[in-house]
Amino acid sequence: HQEHKFEAAMGNMATEVDTKTPRYFEAEVVRVEQVTKSVRDVTVLAEVSRELVPLTQAYKQVGQRATVRAAGANGAGAQVPISSAPPPVEVYEESLDRLRGDIAASDSKVQLEPVSTLTEVTLRVDSARHRALYGLEPGDKVETGPFAGMGMSFRPMQFIFGYPTVLICANGEGISSAKALIECGASDRGLCFHMREAVRLYQREEQDGSLAYADRHANWANAYHVDVHPVKRAGGAHALQDAFDADDLEYDPDATAAIVFDGGDPGFKMSALKMLNDAGVNPDVIVQATKDGDAIFLENHAVTDDEKRRKGIA
Repeated sequence: HQEHKFEAAMGNMATEVDTKTPRYFEAEVVRVEQVTKSVRDVTVLAEVSRELVPLTQAYKQVGQRATVRAAGANGAGAQVPISSAPPPVEVYEESLDRLRGDIAASDSKVQLEPVSTLTEVTLRVDSARHRALYGLEPGDKVETGPFAGMGMSFRPMQFIFGYPTVLICANGEGISSAKALIECGASDRGLCFHMREAVRLYQREEQDGSLAYADRHANWANAYHVDVHPVKRAGGAHALQDAFDADDLEYDPDATAAIVFDGGDPGFKMSALKMLNDAGVNPDVIVQATKDGDAIFLENHAVTDDEKRRKGIA
């Protein structure tokens, strides 16, 4: 009987995948860059294989945080902002093929060791908040665990020709998230800024008056079509509005979307939302950082009787 065959097959399969128990993997530091006087970008080779890291714990969306701890340590690690783009789907192809059971016609289905997939992930390390990580040098080892949060959903503005103009307001650690989004480029994780008419990044100065990633701004303009406009820290609540007013941007409010990376500063967030409101940008296409974000994956669940009937297996 078809139903009995289904139940017998299900009995030989895992009915629940453990996606809640955190797993940590060794990661080697490959590069360290000084971003500001007190912030460094620490790039590690992190494990991202879908066979080893479940989707619920993977880095899949800008705005998530990495969980990092010292090599050999026990307990939960520190949550650290990420300043590199999420890996494109091509990185996972081999491990995804394994999970689906895809094999070549000449191969036999046998038990294989899980595929390890290492890719560069850049951590924004602050000297005050991440003291144990700030002194890392190339060759040092740490452990990376689950990537926390859901990140930010940019679905409202993914229609390139509907929103040819994008305004980005970034402050503090939010600048690292802005960098990650910009450098997604044309990947499935990005917004294809290079195909839009105008993209502006209004970036707030650091405490010492410098601009984070100033050495990358020329490349952002040439490769990604993103023009950076500094926001003076000394300007207070009106600094963001002053930077926008000084810009010679011509735009259609109905064809403009916006992103606010406030870096946890409610004052900057209020200033950004007021500026965008005064500019006539539709609130429905203003994306802000949220605590949980939008779920972009399907949870594992048991197959119900209704689903069996719909699939013709009951």
